[in-house]
Amino acid sequence: ASNVIMKDASDPTIMLNSPLEDTIFGSDAPEFNLTIYDPNLHDAWYTIGSSVTPHSFSLSNGVNIVPIDESSWDALPEGSVTINFFVNDIAGNIHTIQVIINKDLPSSTPEPAIPFGNYYIVFMGIGIISLLIIISRKRKLIHS
Repeated sequence: ASNVIMKDASDPTIMLNSPLEDTIFGSDAPEFNLTIYDPNLHDAWYTIGSSVTPHSFSLSNGVNIVPIDESSWDALPEGSVTINFFVNDIAGNIHTIQVIINKDLPSSTPEPAIPFGNYYIVFMGIGIISLLIIISRKRKLIHS
């Protein structure tokens, strides 16, 4: 008996469940929810930004949660970020999807606020009370 190996001509499937394209992320690296399927899965990886360095992730048929490498995310400038996900099967068929998201870090300059925050109100209250005390003492001096 000879072993007959059937030719696998179909690419693996990858479907993005979340996050949606153009979602904005801050300083924390995003996490992707992908549905992946192929009867002969072999390997999976992604590239981020203009880097061609592959980041492998564990792979299974069905839903895959893929956290993006934090140090790679931190190294990216703000703006549009392209992430390419790749999956191949044992026969070497490969499928890729591209997701474009945005990196927008919180502003490092604080919003204009009342000087000294809430202390401003406290100091005003102390000033008004002090004025009232001074006025009442002057009235007592005048009337005595």
